[in-house]
Amino acid sequence: MAQAVMQALPGIALGSALGIVLAAAARVPFLQGLGSVAQTRLGAELSDVSWPSVLLIAGLGVPTAMAASWLAAHRRVSRSPLQCVTGANSPELARSGARLARRASAVLLAAAIALILLETAYGSSLCGMLAIAAVSTLLVTGSASLVLPAAKLVRSMLARLGSVSASIAADELASAWGRTAVTIAVFVLGIGTATCTATIFRSAEALVLSVLRNHFRGDLVITSAFREQGWLQLPLDADLAAELRQVDGVASVETERLLPLDFRGDAVTVRALDGQTEGSRKGQWLFVDGDPDAADAMLAGKGVLVSRNFTEHFRIGRGQDLDLQGPDGAQTFHVLGVVEDFVSPVGSVTMARRQLAKLARDALANYISLEVRAGHDVSQVAHDIRRRMADRYRLRMLTVRDFLASAQALISQVFHFTRTLTAIVLLIATAALLQSVISGALEHRRILSIMRAIGASRRHLRLTFVVEGATLGVMGGVLGASAGVLLSLLWIPLHLRYLLGWSIPIDWPWATYATGVGLGAAWPVLASLAAAQRLARMPRVADLVSE
Repeated sequence: MAQAVMQALPGIALGSALGIVLAAAARVPFLQGLGSVAQTRLGAELSDVSWPSVLLIAGLGVPTAMAASWLAAHRRVSRSPLQCVTGANSPELARSGARLARRASAVLLAAAIALILLETAYGSSLCGMLAIAAVSTLLVTGSASLVLPAAKLVRSMLARLGSVSASIAADELASAWGRTAVTIAVFVLGIGTATCTATIFRSAEALVLSVLRNHFRGDLVITSAFREQGWLQLPLDADLAAELRQVDGVASVETERLLPLDFRGDAVTVRALDGQTEGSRKGQWLFVDGDPDAADAMLAGKGVLVSRNFTEHFRIGRGQDLDLQGPDGAQTFHVLGVVEDFVSPVGSVTMARRQLAKLARDALANYISLEVRAGHDVSQVAHDIRRRMADRYRLRMLTVRDFLASAQALISQVFHFTRTLTAIVLLIATAALLQSVISGALEHRRILSIMRAIGASRRHLRLTFVVEGATLGVMGGVLGASAGVLLSLLWIPLHLRYLLGWSIPIDWPWATYATGVGLGAAWPVLASLAAAQRLARMPRVADLVSE
């Protein structure tokens, strides 16, 4: 145990320092890109590092190392003196380890299900975090419990081919159960974490673009040059829309007012739309529940659309009625459909502008969207508007197409660092796998030399190593990708919904999953070939007397 502590302390120190450096390095481009998208300046200070989290994670390293060393020592003590002298692995020891892993997996599965049910029932993000921790540990124990069945499957499949080398490889995987289980568990957790992280950030990137496309419609968006709070601009006089309709080249004008109202003790956002541009037609709405024709009915004043998170927070959906209280009156509205909308973490209600008049005497607009007639230049129309309104309004005009293109580039910059994090996690998992393959080769030098002494060729040795490495790689890659899918389904549709208040659609980065599986299958084979080539060239006598 003292040796484990001595080995753990440098790793904890270097790992913590590396984590802080990576966080600080990634935060600067992240906030710069995010500030460019939001048109504001965001600070990036090292003081924002969560030091309690760093200390907690670092503090867990020592007891984890001590527990692992105690378990290893306990298992060694349980072996017979003859096994300790000869280095032979007991099949019963492997079976007992597999049984322990299965029992731990059953307990962790039950705990994860209970915690998920508690999070769903009470909206507890703490239960969600504990559930994810339980599932992550379950991936480790579950992978370990699959080692013996996988070795048996490989042996039975390849026995039909009459391959002695393959049978020896399968036996080695089963006999060295502890090393094999730890290797596959680390690889599964590494690939699962990397692919899950990539999925979360890919989905967040798609979400931000979806929000921008939903808010900026038409060809030209006009807002005030001044900001009210955060990303929200100061409202303009809604009567400005009537003047804009008179500008040559303007085909249609739509105004949008964002107004917070109290609903059952929470602040929801009302989106009031007036007019219609091409971008506000039913094809632009992301319906979760309801007919897309409900968008036309909403614009006609026949009801409202609510966001998905509004439905989840207040249990009010399509076909039901909701009562809204404004500063100047109350009104009951019929819900025509449920849409994806991310303007508020609590929920939003989208209605026609004339419906808002029943709740508040409000003649303001946060956004004015214009559609330009065919044959007219958007920049020329913007120039004419600026010239006509310059003496009365300070306007900010955005060409939607150019804005979305630049925003997409900036958002890619914001999330670019996540690819580095994914690569680092994959590198760690790959290093663990390579270490296992090479150490396994060194552990079995004497056995392989005996094989050569009784007539096995170098080809047989290489095949033995390749089968062993390929089995580890395929198991680690496939189980790791499956773990990434499982963790993503826990994080995005479930946990982030209670943590952030939004239901984020999943956008799967299949290229990352394919890369993880490919690395899992390829690297062990290459490492096995390299180790086999090295051992095959060594003198047989040296290996036979090495012990």
